[in-house]
Amino acid sequence: MIAWSVTALKVLPNHRLEVSFADGLTGVFDMSNDSFNGVFAPLADESYFAQATIRAGVVVWPNGLDIAPDAMYDDIMTRAIAKTNAPTRARPKYSLGELVAQCDRSAPVPADMAAWGEMKPVGREAR
Repeated sequence: MIAWSVTALKVLPNHRLEVSFADGLTGVFDMSNDSFNGVFAPLADESYFAQATIRAGVVVWPNGLDIAPDAMYDDIMTRAIAKTNAPTRARPKYSLGELVAQCDRSAPVPADMAAWGEMKPVGREAR
């Protein structure tokens, strides 16, 4: 899962996008102060801006223009932290027992983990 992959989109008035990301973060990406120059010029028209959709986790417009989802994610996360001192993620809580219950104990140990477990101590590690 890529945390900043866009999973839901709602176009709001005044060049704003309400977005949800794969990791549960939600927020509003505000483009109302953008100048919409160059390739972004079509987005100055609110009716065209409203044609935004999601394609492969990215907000796109009919002409192929897109907004980098990682930039939107960083902007929303930064404002959420500044506002509440905590992100607005919907994060499930699990007990250690619930996590262990999801493990496949019959699965082979990956080679890198097996090699790590076979290394000789180099300091004061407990064995």
